[in-house]
Amino acid sequence: LTCVLTAATALCFCFAWLNLRFQEEHVQIRFTQPPLRIAVLDAADAVSGTAGQRSLGAVTLTAKSKTADRVMAAKRWLCGYEDGQVTDGNHNVTIQNPRVVEQVLDFNCGFHGNKSERFAYFKTHKTGSGTIETTLLRSAVRKDLHWVGCRENKPWHALIHSGCTGQERGSEQAFDFEVRHVTRDKSFWQIQPIVESCDRGDGHWFEQLLTHYEELMGGEVHIFLSVRESHSHLNSLLSWSKTSFETFAGSEALWNPTAKELRLMSKDQVEHFLSAWPFRRRGRLHVMLTENLYNSLVLLRRALKWSLQDVVFWSVVHVGDLSSADGVDKLSGSTVPDDGLTLDSKLYEFLSAHFEAEVGEASRQDNSFAREVVALQRIVGAVQRVCRKVNAYKSWESASLLEQICSLSVQKHPELYLESVARSEE
Repeated sequence: LTCVLTAATALCFCFAWLNLRFQEEHVQIRFTQPPLRIAVLDAADAVSGTAGQRSLGAVTLTAKSKTADRVMAAKRWLCGYEDGQVTDGNHNVTIQNPRVVEQVLDFNCGFHGNKSERFAYFKTHKTGSGTIETTLLRSAVRKDLHWVGCRENKPWHALIHSGCTGQERGSEQAFDFEVRHVTRDKSFWQIQPIVESCDRGDGHWFEQLLTHYEELMGGEVHIFLSVRESHSHLNSLLSWSKTSFETFAGSEALWNPTAKELRLMSKDQVEHFLSAWPFRRRGRLHVMLTENLYNSLVLLRRALKWSLQDVVFWSVVHVGDLSSADGVDKLSGSTVPDDGLTLDSKLYEFLSAHFEAEVGEASRQDNSFAREVVALQRIVGAVQRVCRKVNAYKSWESASLLEQICSLSVQKHPELYLESVARSEE
């Protein structure tokens, strides 16, 4: 009986071996003609290690290896390691593949965060602030941070009593972040004091705002202010507000809109502002430049100890913006009155110099700063190309990070987005 069982077992092994050899030869023949083409999604699997378990012979492994190499090269490029533009068509396809982009977002190109500092973003008008606001809000909600806006009813888009101090007793450090405008509608552009914001017209309102932020979020809160070159800023404001250049030029009350948003109405008030900067808040009061958005967001990420994925954005365009379908260039062929932007230009010159000094210091302290800026720019470009090609909008609760970013492309108003997020957080 033992001999019979041994013989039967040996015979089974022989049949199994012959069957395996037949399958291997069949696979080799089938995958040598025609040339093998492998989907980019399979290449992403190959990088993650799952494709190796589905190998189909030497030819298949070679093809997968080449595709995996292309994926790795694309990831290195997205993370800022390679110079120049990708011109190879296969690389362009790979860079725009959703799974490759998601893997780069998950990896953060090595720029990981481990916590979050409390922060306030002073959302100034027409400085790219809608893009920054929605980006910060998306990431803050993902981190379960507590937003000041959740305690209020409409309007969601503004912190109305922005300069009113001494009214937050008992609520200090109750909130983690704030990201909105600080005045109602277009009142920021008026020359009269804004009473509901506790603006007294004395040029000290900005200092009151800083104190109010600290009453809400604690004395260590990081505060960010966006500014933009004065002529570009004015052009965008005129287009957005549907104000003609003739109306602006003929009304001194509309001159120097940046200064007015900071509630600075005279040369003396501007001089005081500049001499007092950073208002005893060195290392916590930061400038963001519209013209240098990627550097600005990398500085913000590092200050808040976030990850790179947290500052990847979708550009928000309002109706009437210069980049929108109905945007109009109001300054073309026009000459701004001599004092029409004098105060704004002075503010921008000073604050942009402060920004450049902060960038220089960050670059000296960490030589990876420049690569991170390049990586952010390339990843944002890849994300926006992916979002234009796929319908990735899902509910907030179930969406992946890439899908959440893509969902911003279908939002008609950042204010509606803020409201929906606030309600979901409640």
